[in-house]
Amino acid sequence: MGISAIEQEFLERLEGLKYYSTTYEIVLTDGKTSKLISYGRKGRRSLVEAVQSKGNKILEVVDMSDDFQGKITTTYMDLSGGWYAKFSGRTKRQAIVEGELESL
Repeated sequence: MGISAIEQEFLERLEGLKYYSTTYEIVLTDGKTSKLISYGRKGRRSLVEAVQSKGNKILEVVDMSDDFQGKITTTYMDLSGGWYAKFSGRTKRQAIVEGELESL
């Protein structure tokens, strides 16, 4: 009795993380809904790069004005209308095991 294709893909994804640095889940959230932006190392730079890389998709969800001035720390970015980009606290490995969020 072998393993299913889904189980094989799951194991391959986990195996692929084996020799890489830990990355953390970066999400877009309003406190009720969360969507995966990407994974990155902890820190302001990763957070900014993740938001920039998915900027157009984030704009589809968050209504931001042209003169937007948000607050940014090393763990979260205040976007607009109660939306934040932040580290969820889960590693990529945890997200794969527990179930990944819907991606932007």
